[in-house]
Parts: sequence; structure tokens; C-alpha cells
Amino acid sequence: MWTHQRAQWLARQVAEHFGDAGEQALPDLGFHAPNAASTFDMPTAESFGVGQKVITGMRGGYGGTIMIGMLSTVAGLSLLNPVSVAAGLLLGRKTVKDERKRMLQRRQAEAKSAARRFIDDLIFQVGKESRDLLRALQRTLRDHFTAHAQELSRSVQDALSAAQQAVKADAGSRDDRIKDVTAELRRVEHLAGLARELTR
Repeated sequence: MWTHQRAQWLARQVAEHFGDAGEQALPDLGFHAPNAASTFDMPTAESFGVGQKVITGMRGGYGGTIMIGMLSTVAGLSLLNPVSVAAGLLLGRKTVKDERKRMLQRRQAEAKSAARRFIDDLIFQVGKESRDLLRALQRTLRDHFTAHAQELSRSVQDALSAAQQAVKADAGSRDDRIKDVTAELRRVEHLAGLARELTR
């Protein structure tokens, strides 16, 4: 819109140089909004269902249960005791939380990357369409005012030719009148000479 308004202002500024014909000299600058057709593709979220949570929790809890169970056997307890099972549950829960946090961070990184790609694509398209719009406006203004100037130049040349022909015609008729007057003066002088001879 700003480009279109500035183009109209520029057209009025140039049209003022044409004088009275300035309003007729304004070109038709139709407004065409850029048509940047870019879509934002949301990254697909990785599913983390109940089954995956259970498997991830068991994988994390298994190591904790075995580790604490081995330590508790030194103290004389069995491999599976309430302490090792509780440690396994805590480590399994922590593993599930860590996996959920890792997946969230990965989704955020993918969303940032998709947003960056979308913005870059949009900036490229808007920049290209803006340059195309500026070139089209420049061509329209140039072609319109060149044609208008040529038309005015032709009319001025026609008027100048007509004026020169009128001056030539006036000069020709003036020469003819001078010849007629000179011939009339000679005739009058001849008649005057005849009259003088008759009076002698």
C-alpha cells in the first residue's frame, strides 16, 4: 500500500510538469497486493503413549532395581526388596520424565526450525513480489509519461509547422502585394510623366 501511495504521489508530481494537461496525464495505477503464498507446516508431534511410557519406565527402573539390589545384597538383603523396588520405581519415573522433556525439547527445536524456514520463505517471496511490483510501476509510469510527452511533442510540432506555414503564406502574400504596389507606382509615375508631357 505504501509503494502504491508513493507511486501515485510520484505520478502527480510528474504530471504537474505537463501544465493544464496534468490531470489527464495521470496514469491508471491499479493496486495489486502482493500474493505471497507460503504455508506454515507444523511439525508432527512424536507420540508418547502409555505403552511407550511403561517400556521407558521399565528400562530405566530395571537398571536402578538391579543396582540397588546388588548393593542391598552386601547388607544381607535379597536382590528384590522394598528398597530396590522403590529405587527402581523412582528411577523409572525419572526416566519417563526425562524422555518427555527430551521429546518436548525436540518438538520445540523442530517448531523453531519450521518457523524460521517459513519466515525466510515469506521474506523471500514478499521481497521478490515487491521488486516485481516496483518494476511494473516503473514501467507503467515510464511508458505512460513517455507516450504523453511524445503526444504533446507531436502537437507542438504540428502547431509550429502550421505557424511556419502561416508565416510563409503571409510573407508570400506580402511579396505579392509589394510587387502589385510597385507596379502600380510605376504605372502612376508613367501616367504622371504622360500628364507632364501633355501640359507642356
